Amino acid sequence: MDVLLINRDDIMKLTGVNGNIDFDKIMPHVKTAQDVYLRQKIGLKLLNKLKDLVESGDINKPAFEDYKKLLDEHITPTLVFTVMVDFLPFLSYETANGGTFQNDGQNATPVNVEILDRQIKKYADYSHRYGQIMIDYIYNNRGKYPEYFEGTKIEQKANGDEPFVGWVL
Repeated sequence: MDVLLINRDDIMKLTGVNGNIDFDKIMPHVKTAQDVYLRQKIGLKLLNKLKDLVESGDINKPAFEDYKKLLDEHITPTLVFTVMVDFLPFLSYETANGGTFQNDGQNATPVNVEILDRQIKKYADYSHRYGQIMIDYIYNNRGKYPEYFEGTKIEQKANGDEPFVGWVL
């Protein structure tokens, strides 16, 4: 199983999502958000460093407090809102042996598409803003996160994520 950098509690705290949602339905979207969006933003080396620290439990050791701060204050909110953008369109659908079905809770009225789209756009805006704050933080603390700058320049340029540092004349 892959290491996830956020958990159910992170999603519940930052979004107010109802605690009745089965985290097993959200989990694939957490993996996608990490493997696609976060990797694109911070590069594979820094992502793997964070996963290794979380998996080993070393993230909580004083020697890695900078990585813990990055994870808690910047990566967690970025990932949570990215997960919501990816997850919400699938929330009321379930795929099983018989096909794909729409769930409608008892005494619940499904929201119309326009309202859902607005909610997704709001989460996407949060994801983008937190993502930019995260990149700015990493860049402004470059000595603390060498993995971001080691071997990820090609990845960053390909994704347009390399920060603008001024004009060269």
